[in-house]
Amino acid sequence: MIKEVEKYGLGVVALQEIRWKEAGSMDMGNMRILFGGYDERGLFGVGFAVQAKWFDIVFINVHAPTEDKSQQEKEDFYTEIELLLEGISNSKIKIVLGDINAKIGKERSFRQTIGTHGLHDMANDNGTKLVDLAIGKGLRVKSTMFPHKNIHKGMWMSPDVNNVNQIDHILINERFSNNITDVRTYRGADCDSDHFLVASNLRVKLKTMSRNMRSEIVRYDVEKLRDNRKVREFQENIQKVAREVNSNPETVDEQ
Repeated sequence: MIKEVEKYGLGVVALQEIRWKEAGSMDMGNMRILFGGYDERGLFGVGFAVQAKWFDIVFINVHAPTEDKSQQEKEDFYTEIELLLEGISNSKIKIVLGDINAKIGKERSFRQTIGTHGLHDMANDNGTKLVDLAIGKGLRVKSTMFPHKNIHKGMWMSPDVNNVNQIDHILINERFSNNITDVRTYRGADCDSDHFLVASNLRVKLKTMSRNMRSEIVRYDVEKLRDNRKVREFQENIQKVAREVNSNPETVDEQ
């Protein structure tokens, strides 16, 4: 996995189905692996492989219930995601990504949220729930917004290799939507998985302020004081302001 990350020049990688019992972190080469524990059934488990600079970006790595799971399990999942998003400031870049098991369609009414370049024509139930989440929380589904060949859109292949679905997705809050400039699949990556590697380009501009920055200095044209008429106008204005201050009960600071 580390070789593939280095090969494709990836800075942050969302990992799925780690299935490690405990949550924690560990270093592997130049990468830091962050991982969460699996569920009560010993399944799933998500994490990150990071070898990038630390930025103030929130990544939420998710593994959604499959299409055949109960509505209650799906509702619980999306409620948890909503609560996570609500607890994060809107001033931050928020990225939701992972195995969402959602087929996104090409419904015209959702184009602003999903674009027009999805692999599927119609959404499944999970896809509808994902779009509802995106609209409700001000997110864009970027994985269906870029024009690529279908071979670069499919993200999961069935065991009989006859079906390829686009069910892994990347979402970002609308305010920073343009920061993701591409999303596509790389089939050549050896991920030891029935999912293909999904890569995204994230462009982030960091604004820095110099410690030596000083407040702007207001400069006055004192040469005008050589003109007697200008001097009289200046004196009259000063006297006018002084009279207003004296007649007003507010303090000078409030003025």
